[in-house]
Amino acid sequence: MAIFAGIFLVYAAKRYKILGGALVFFVCLLTFFYSAACTALFVQRNIREEAGQWINMNIPEGTKIGMLQMPAPYRTPPFQFYRYHIIPIPWDSEKLKKEKPDYFVISEYETLWQVTENMDNFFRYYSPVKIFQKPACFCGIKFNRTQFSAKDVWVVNPYIIIYKRNYVEE
Repeated sequence: MAIFAGIFLVYAAKRYKILGGALVFFVCLLTFFYSAACTALFVQRNIREEAGQWINMNIPEGTKIGMLQMPAPYRTPPFQFYRYHIIPIPWDSEKLKKEKPDYFVISEYETLWQVTENMDNFFRYYSPVKIFQKPACFCGIKFNRTQFSAKDVWVVNPYIIIYKRNYVEE
């Protein structure tokens, strides 16, 4: 696809001198800003590290923490796992109701294909305590992700949400 896009840009630049040149300039400028924003993001501290440090400092030792899957380096904040009781609950509302973890840590990577209604229903007894997100930004231009963004680039810089259980029983 990149080769065909390049061929089209060369064709447009040759066929339509002013419009084609402006199109090539705009594409190169947009690519430069997006690449610079991603590079600036990757030079900074990783969002998962920030979330892991926050968990270590703010959640008491011995607390039950729910997760959708067992921890993995590419999606889970690196906190001190041995200090907590980690309970894997893979989108099972009944198990969540039964286990009642005090906190729930979820990465955007794990919710890529979920719809908002399912998430709202699953976390109805929880409230977000902390949300970690860092959009790519360069020279004041932010590149926010939307539901139409390519899902494979979300893994590099996922949004991480930490929920806390509301102690209200049915």
